[in-house]
Amino acid sequence: MKRKHIAKIPRRTYTPPPTLAAAPWDQGASGPANQDGLIVQERGETDLTTGKVINPNRVFGKVRMPMVNRYHRQGKLTDHHLAAAQRLYAAYAGYPTRDPIAAITDRVDGAGDSDPNVMLLDKRREFYAIWKAIPQRCKPILEHVVLNDLAMGEMVGASNPETAAEYWGKLTEGLEAVK
Repeated sequence: MKRKHIAKIPRRTYTPPPTLAAAPWDQGASGPANQDGLIVQERGETDLTTGKVINPNRVFGKVRMPMVNRYHRQGKLTDHHLAAAQRLYAAYAGYPTRDPIAAITDRVDGAGDSDPNVMLLDKRREFYAIWKAIPQRCKPILEHVVLNDLAMGEMVGASNPETAAEYWGKLTEGLEAVK
C-alpha cells in the first residue's frame, strides 16, 4: 500500500507584537509630582545609650511630610504654631474612634502597670480638652489641615486671595488657642 503524500502547511513566521518606547515624560511613581513632600529617612533601630540610629545595611525609606511642617518650612507658620499643631495631632491620633462615650466607659485595672487603655483614655481627654478651647469658627480649618493633613488650597474658595487670607487667619487663631 502506497502512502498518500500530505502537503505541508506553510507555517507563519513569528512576529513579536509591536511595543512602544517609554515616553520620556512618563516617570510613574518616581516622578517629581509623587516625590513632592517626601523625606528620606534612615531605617534602623535607635541605640538607647547614644540615641543614634543603627543601620548596618544602609536601608533608607521615604515618609510624607505633614502639611503643617511644609507650611512651617515656607514661613507661613511659626514655631509656636507648629508645636501646637503637633500636640493637637498627637492627641487626635491617640483617639481614632471619635466616640466620647467610650472614654467614659473604659475600665481600668488597678495593677499599677502602664495600661494602653489608660494612655488612650488620657489622649482622648487631652484631645477633647484642647478641642474645646479652640473657637468654633476655626475648627473646620484645623480639622482639614492639621487632623486630615490636607492642603489649604483644597478647601472651597481657597483660590480666592481674600478667602485664603481669611483661612490663614483662622488657622493661626485656632493654633494659638491650643495651650
